[in-house]
Amino acid sequence: MNKHSNIPICSKASPEEIISDLKPLVVFQDDGLSLKNLEKLIEKHLIPHLMRYDQPGFQSMFNGFPEEGAEFGAKIALSFNQGVTNWQVSPGGVVLEEMCCKALCQLFGFSPDSDATFMYSGTYGNQEALYLALHKKAEKEGFNLA
Repeated sequence: MNKHSNIPICSKASPEEIISDLKPLVVFQDDGLSLKNLEKLIEKHLIPHLMRYDQPGFQSMFNGFPEEGAEFGAKIALSFNQGVTNWQVSPGGVVLEEMCCKALCQLFGFSPDSDATFMYSGTYGNQEALYLALHKKAEKEGFNLA
């Protein structure tokens, strides 16, 4: 537990205790569980052993505290298709990606008529194209990014 809360950051159980506690989650069966029963199993057997982001004692090299807008972002992601594979999938997502790529071109100092929409894909194709263009520009200006 930490000084600021009496909620433990995680269970502090041993690996053996965690294995024992998680066993009900891997007892697969022909008939599925109801969502309500699955939620109960996860709350009882898994959640206590996961690290809580919302406690001041949480530390990780790779995962910091979620920033203030994380919950809002998660709600958007769960409620709306923000995919950018094509116009029909998400008009707003496609247009926003195109506008962001163009703005990044300007930010990176590319020519005023440059554009970075390599393809609508949702596979980071546009970010990769921007990276390659930025790499080439940096080399021309004397930077070695290798």
